[in-house]
Amino acid sequence: MKDPTKLKFKEKDYIAKCINRAQIKNNRLFKENNFELMIGKDRLLWDHIYSNLKHTFRNNNKFTVSYIQNYSWRQIYLYNKFEKELYIIMNEKTFRGIIKDNKKQHLIAALANINNGNIENIPKRYKLNEEPRRSIIITFNYDENLKKGKYKAIRITPNLLEIESDEWNGK
Repeated sequence: MKDPTKLKFKEKDYIAKCINRAQIKNNRLFKENNFELMIGKDRLLWDHIYSNLKHTFRNNNKFTVSYIQNYSWRQIYLYNKFEKELYIIMNEKTFRGIIKDNKKQHLIAALANINNGNIENIPKRYKLNEEPRRSIIITFNYDENLKKGKYKAIRITPNLLEIESDEWNGK
């Protein structure tokens, strides 16, 4: 069933700027230091994104930011306390891999239960202190040549089907 509600996300430009700044900083760091091995570049990038988001939302009582790393995939959670919305920030390639491989046991599938009002079916290790009303996945794909990213906010069902989406470009 389609939800006619358009995504409410006023802070999407903040997120795009945080990710773009992290990409630029990470690329400059590796270029200036002539790192030949790119091992750790992705991990360092996520540390930059997380620190940028923490810094951007530090004085904002409306949001909390947390970082989850599990093996090869990384996600940052941005929780809007007033709207009770959980934003899950992840790389588009990772998200597409989860959808393509139909990984219904993945963390994002578990958190998609929120969109159905099915909080009881979220495993205890994923529960938050507060119960969100919606979970929204924000994916990004950064183009190093253009020095900007493409972003998409998506609501999905636990079966990994898209309910609604909203796209924008970073500056």
